[in-house]
Amino acid sequence: MRRILRSQEGAPSWLNLAWPAPLILAGTVAAGLIIVLGVAQGRDPQVEWGANFALFRTLFFAAWFTRDMQFLQWMNLRRGKHPLVMGVLFLTIVYVCAVILMAPLRVFSLPERASFSAFLLPSAAYLLDHSAWVLRPAIWTAAFVAQWFFIALFVGLQKKTIDELNSPASAPAAAPIPAQT
Repeated sequence: MRRILRSQEGAPSWLNLAWPAPLILAGTVAAGLIIVLGVAQGRDPQVEWGANFALFRTLFFAAWFTRDMQFLQWMNLRRGKHPLVMGVLFLTIVYVCAVILMAPLRVFSLPERASFSAFLLPSAAYLLDHSAWVLRPAIWTAAFVAQWFFIALFVGLQKKTIDELNSPASAPAAAPIPAQT
């Protein structure tokens, strides 16, 4: 990201500001669609399967993955010691805390609560089928929209960090000269 910014003259384009989100999103969706098409071709006809839910799960996973990579990109741009390591540590803490919180609430074992885990954990998207959707469609939709909100938030934070990196360092204020009498 820093190399892209240094090699570019003028204001960075939105693709550069959102780096690597566009490529991650495109690659993840393409890989997911290949998997969905493979499953559609080789699936057991007796098993309930819907292409719409497979596509939604693919987009949900792509949004989750893009959100986390965008967070790590933002962390990597920040100043400090080992910002990328700190970002991975923060993500690990979030996931561990989410699992610790959700396990005693039986979020994973009760179908009517599974949708709430979709806000924080990517595994919830794989629990989505027609019966889970019917129980809480608004929660599933809100969790999906929340992923895109967080992606936009991290792109905005990344833009702010880039602007701070591009701004000229402010010169220290000169000490006043004592008046001679």
